[in-house]
Amino acid sequence: DGLESAARLRLAELRTQAGDHRGALEMLQETAQIFPELAPRLRPLQAEALLAALGTEPPLGAVALFDTHAGLLPRGEATERALAALADGLVALDLPQRARAVLGQALARAEDAEARGRLGLRQAVLALGASDPAGARAALADTDSAALPDVLLSLIHI
Repeated sequence: DGLESAARLRLAELRTQAGDHRGALEMLQETAQIFPELAPRLRPLQAEALLAALGTEPPLGAVALFDTHAGLLPRGEATERALAALADGLVALDLPQRARAVLGQALARAEDAEARGRLGLRQAVLALGASDPAGARAALADTDSAALPDVLLSLIHI
């Protein structure tokens, strides 16, 4: 068992080095299922592989990975950047509603008020682009008001 688990971890590492982050994630997940006692050790590796895959997969593949494995994502700046980039890719594919949903989930995972402010602003801009001022106000209201500039705070109360 020790030899097989070590070989699987090495294979996941090699896939990561080769740029096959999705393959690394799949190998790590399969390893966690076969060796449940390793799951706590594998979880950070899975999160790292998922973040890397979100950055390298095409937007539709990345959103499928996100939908399937969102629970692996840690809170923090790396996740915020990955989900913001994913939202940008979805907007480029003319999928602003899906991008807004991704940003909403990122907002729920934001670590601090500043991150919530950045994400809420991005979500509000997408809502305004979709001619949804109520959605923009709601996105801004979902952020921590202390992190928003005064001009944005005034928009919430319009």
